[in-house]
Amino acid sequence: MKILSFGDLFLGGRITNENNIEELFSENLKEYIKRVDIKIANLESPIMYSEFPNIKNAPWPKKLLQVAPEKMVKLLKLLNIN
Repeated sequence: MKILSFGDLFLGGRITNENNIEELFSENLKEYIKRVDIKIANLESPIMYSEFPNIKNAPWPKKLLQVAPEKMVKLLKLLNIN
């Protein structure tokens, strides 16, 4: 059994807005990930419906709140992250 653990995976910001979801990872990396039995990812930010959350709802309103857009769920499913 092969287990792969991703750390500090941030799926937000400019890179996700400027690129097609399927192009964020190279074909070689996607194939490697698919060959692994269990895939675990530590997401560095919440995935939210809104790309730009209301800062008033943040736990620390005076600090930057980074979020990943909802469309990133498609990427997690594409990579079959468990």
